Amino acid sequence: RIGLGIAAYVGAETGLGEKDLVKLHEFIRKEPRIIEAYSTIGSQEYFIKVLESDLQSLREDVLMPLEPITSKLTSSIISSQVKQQDDVSLLRFLRQRWFSSKKNKTRHP
Repeated sequence: RIGLGIAAYVGAETGLGEKDLVKLHEFIRKEPRIIEAYSTIGSQEYFIKVLESDLQSLREDVLMPLEPITSKLTSSIISSQVKQQDDVSLLRFLRQRWFSSKKNKTRHP
């Protein structure tokens, strides 16, 4: 443990104008507690993963500064991990898919 017991996914939309979009990107880049951030297509324009030591600090130091430069800000606190990243299984799957597609192409010219 590194003293950051709270992990949260934050969803945000922009739509407030180009200046706010620039401010949002700047805040994301400069905030060390934001460890991942993605621009998405879907219900939220941005998904942001944040680590913090406690809920109050998350609220005051990360979420509150985001509120004026976003709209529809949502957050979900991670309570437990269901699956850990498994690169080996993914590589096995991709290899199997690749070989399977190669076999199908040689059977059906």
